Amino acid sequence: MAKIIKTSNTTDKSASFDSENVKAALNGRLSVDGLSATEQVAFMNNFDEAINSNLEQGFSKYFEKLSNSEKLYGLDDKDKIICDNKKYPTS
Repeated sequence: MAKIIKTSNTTDKSASFDSENVKAALNGRLSVDGLSATEQVAFMNNFDEAINSNLEQGFSKYFEKLSNSEKLYGLDDKDKIICDNKKYPTS
C-alpha cells in the first residue's frame, strides 16, 4: 500500500528533506531525532494518520484471529469482557 506523505512546496524544495526518511520514521525504522527539522514537520503532519492506520490494521488482524478461535468474546451488561465457547447448531 503506497503511503502519501503530506508536505508543502517549501518543504519539498528543501535540501534537508528526504521523504524516505519520513516514511522510515513513520514505520518505526528511524528515530524522529534523526530527522531534519523539515522532515520532523512532515512526520508530525502524518503521524496521526499513520498511527490510526496501524491501529486499525492491528485491531483487524487481532479480531480476525479471535473469530477463528473456538470462543466468542463480548461485553456483559456491566461492560466486562466475557468469553464463551462457540455453540454450533445441531441438526
